[in-house]
Formats: sequence, C-alpha cells, structure tokens
Amino acid sequence: TATSTTQKKKQILLHPINGCAFIQKSKHLLVTGGGDGKLELWSTKTREHIETVCDFKTGSSIQALSTNDAGDCVAVAVTTTTTTAAGHQQKTRKVYVKHFLPDETEEARRTM
Repeated sequence: TATSTTQKKKQILLHPINGCAFIQKSKHLLVTGGGDGKLELWSTKTREHIETVCDFKTGSSIQALSTNDAGDCVAVAVTTTTTTAAGHQQKTRKVYVKHFLPDETEEARRTM
C-alpha cells in the first residue's frame, strides 16, 4: 500500500515597509511603518527589532511616516480598510502623532 505524508509548510507573510526615519537624533534608532499596520523600533547598530511601538487594528496599513526636526515625534498616516455588511470595501484615513519621551527609548539605547 502506498503511504502519503503531509508536511505543513510554514507560511511567511511579508508586508511592505512604507516609511522609515531616525528618531531622537540617533543614527542607531530607526522607526519603520508598513503594510501590516505596525510602527516598529529597530537598532541599526545590532540590526535587531527592539519593540512594536504601535499596532493599528487589523486591516490597517501605514502609508507614510515622518519625524520632526528634533526627532522626538513621528507622524503616521494610516489607512484602514473595512468591509460593510453589503460587502463593499470602505477606507478611512487618519494621521496619528507619537511623541517619544527620552525614557521610552533609554532602555533601547542601553541594549545597543
């Protein structure tokens, strides 16, 4: 008799990075935003993910981001797609501002 084996393949879903910027005048702290709706903090020195700063709801995508001159604020443009009861897609667009306090990234600086 023939036997068959089914192997589960690990699926990796990649989302585009739609924006990135250095924060707090540091060449070692980078914030990125992408198609998964997450604002992420990275170390350019270790090339490692430090933390998820904001995670917008399912169906959200960060379209763009920008920091101010001081590098302590990041503005994030987010588009959220929902489906109505009638099956139509509806998009909402909002801009959020995240202010990074010095103590929020202090631990990240120590790990670099």
